[in-house]
Formats: sequence, structure tokens, C-alpha cells
Amino acid sequence: MAQAQVAVVHTVTMRLRAVPLLAALVATACLAACDSGDGRSLAPLDPDPTIAPVTQPPALEVFSLSSVAFSEGGAIPALYTCAGTSISPDMAWASAPQAAELALVVRDLNADGFVHWVITGIDPAAQSFAAGALPEGAQELQNSDGSIGWFAPCPPAGGGEHLYQFVLHAVPDPLDLDADEPAERAAAAVEAASTDQAVLTGTFTR
Repeated sequence: MAQAQVAVVHTVTMRLRAVPLLAALVATACLAACDSGDGRSLAPLDPDPTIAPVTQPPALEVFSLSSVAFSEGGAIPALYTCAGTSISPDMAWASAPQAAELALVVRDLNADGFVHWVITGIDPAAQSFAAGALPEGAQELQNSDGSIGWFAPCPPAGGGEHLYQFVLHAVPDPLDLDADEPAERAAAAVEAASTDQAVLTGTFTR
């Protein structure tokens, strides 16, 4: 009976000793299979031809409006207001969508949407116009004061900061608006026809 127990213990001991040896043999075989051939480095894995490489999507082009005179959310210099010469500011745009024309509407958001400027017939390819000027073919319409063209910001003195929103609209079909069209009606017509917009905001305090 004792001899049988000794035999069992001997067999179990031999099996336990064989486990590390077997693991070492497997690791050696793996290293040999993965070796690049010089005995020092592992061969790189071959890429799977069925898996497409990951590529970054192209950057989206955004329709945008800017001005040399002021930056987004910045103060409109006095030069372009009733505290200065009242000249109209420059405008520039990028990535304009396909459109029959562009149209600009400028409102004072702190004065019930008072219309300071309406321009129609802007060529999308023009990309900019200088201060005091307009792109060729563009037409200025009435502002809320009843005059044609740019009505310079002129909030009440001591009335706090006013926010002026310049919105350039992409219009799919030509607008048929007369220069003497009332400002609110003209602005509303542009906004209703618009399919895309670029926005620039500026502030002025008097």
C-alpha cells in the first residue's frame, strides 16, 4: 500500500516538474517563429490587406464673414459710427456656397432689430469689398432711417453697449427688390430667401 502511494507521489512530482519545462519549450518555439532572421528582433506583423487604412476626414469648409475693422464680438471703431465719419466698414467672406447672389443685412439687436444696412446682388465670387465701397453689381437698399445705404451705429449716449449683427445670406434665386423697398420688408425678404448664412457681430457704446 505504501509503495503505491510513493509511486503516485513520484508521478505527480514528475508532472509538476514538466510544466515549467513545457512552458519554456513553447516560449522558445514562439520566439523562433517570430524572429526576423537575425536572432535579435521580432519580425513586424504583415498588415491585413482586407482592412482599409484609417484616414482623417477632410476639414469642412465653413461659410464665414470677417472685417479688417473689427473682429468677432469686438468693438466697432468710432470711424464707422456717428461718432466718426460714418463710413461703411469693409467686409470679406470665405467658402461661400453655391448661390445666385449674396445679400447683407445688418441689424441692431438692442434696438428692436433696427436695420442699418441692406445690400443685394453681391457676387459670391467677389470675396470682399473695401470700406466705403461695394462689389460691382451690388445694390444698397433703404435702412430703417429711410435713407439708402449704410446707417452708422448711433445709439443713445449713455445707453449702454449695443450689439450689431452683420449677416451675409446665400440666396439661391436672384432677389427682385427695388432700392426704395422699405428696410424691414427688404431685410425680411432676404432672410426668408436665405439658405445659408455667415455671421459677424460687433459692439458699439456711445
